Amino acid sequence: MTDFFRMAFWSIFDQVSCLCMRVCRLQYFVLVVVIFVLEIVAGVLAFVFRHDIEKKLYQELVDGIRKHYPQDSQPDPEGLRATWGFLQSEVRIDQSS
Repeated sequence: MTDFFRMAFWSIFDQVSCLCMRVCRLQYFVLVVVIFVLEIVAGVLAFVFRHDIEKKLYQELVDGIRKHYPQDSQPDPEGLRATWGFLQSEVRIDQSS
């Protein structure tokens, strides 16, 4: 009789643990789908507002250059390109490590 109760207990325990695993898998799947949808939405919004983002980034960069280099107070696109070119050529990232 005790073997019957022991087997019944383990059978119920296995069913509950299996149900918990299914719930955890479902929660993980839902979380991954939600993150994927949020990434798609962020990409679409970035594409739709790309011109506004580009203008804002350009303005922030020009303001930063004016703030840190006040001798050049005119927003000069060629000067901006030269500054970016200098930064990209001088700042090297060691990718071997």
